[in-house]
Amino acid sequence: MRQTEIFPYLEDQKLINEYIDSQKALDSWKKTKLISEMNVKRAKEILKDFNHSKNRSEFEMKKFSKFVEDCENDFSRSVQYVDIFQHLVSSYGTYFSSTDD
Repeated sequence: MRQTEIFPYLEDQKLINEYIDSQKALDSWKKTKLISEMNVKRAKEILKDFNHSKNRSEFEMKKFSKFVEDCENDFSRSVQYVDIFQHLVSSYGTYFSSTDD
């Protein structure tokens, strides 16, 4: 085969590899999202218990509140990435189904 004949196959393989990588990233972000969601729930439960504790300092309270906020930010970020990679995987699927003709 000449180089001009092989190029489309190489480009298709590159897109297939990107599609597979996107699927793997989506799976990873979905797992991260679940873990982040559990962390937020647990951190809020602990913060609620911590608020009722008489043996807490203001510094500890601020520090733990910041931790809860960080957990919520991680969860929000993971939701965004799941959405991005779902769209990307869907776009690749649409592209591949339209090139089957």
